Amino acid sequence: PADITVGTPDIMRQLTALQTEQTGFVLGMFFALFLCHGLLYAVFRRYRANLYFALLCISWCLRVGVTGTMRLPAWFPRLSWYVFFRLEYALIAVAAVCIVQVIREIFPSALPRWLSRTILAFTALYFAASLFVPTRPLSSLWIPIAVLYIALILAACFYVFRYFYRKLKVRAVLPEQWAMIASLLFMFFTSIQDVLYYVGYSPLGVLNDLGF
Repeated sequence: PADITVGTPDIMRQLTALQTEQTGFVLGMFFALFLCHGLLYAVFRRYRANLYFALLCISWCLRVGVTGTMRLPAWFPRLSWYVFFRLEYALIAVAAVCIVQVIREIFPSALPRWLSRTILAFTALYFAASLFVPTRPLSSLWIPIAVLYIALILAACFYVFRYFYRKLKVRAVLPEQWAMIASLLFMFFTSIQDVLYYVGYSPLGVLNDLGF
């Protein structure tokens, strides 16, 4: 209707600038974490969790750049939208592999072998699809893929927290491990939130606005 006003030009410009600054902040934070853990891995080569976490941070840094305010397309306008579309989907698979590897490195017995292999096999198939399946069928396949990913995330949650519960019973949980539990919980929650966002349901959309 003609009597509805979306916003004055000044308000819209301010909103766009704020969203762009938010995205830039999140990009910078992920990139800083990538540099920090990449340096730690360069110094302590045996501790591969730093490598996987660094790769997780840079993959999510790139993914934040191709969603929301689309900073990477703005910075690299000569690249086709097709490249950024593929990146948006493929980086989910890269991040999933990195998360599994981080958990396996820090808590080797937390995830059962069958679950780790199932996640990695499914992720490999999804990664291949994100690179080679035409864009329209890939978009149509996202809902069943999302359902499977949520099921795998919930299964991983169950086994990780069962592992910590057993540790807690013998008072073997250190303060830094409590911090890791909280981080994993937030990571799993935001992963499910991100998947739900792509199927049209976003109970906490503000997290997506911040790049989570």
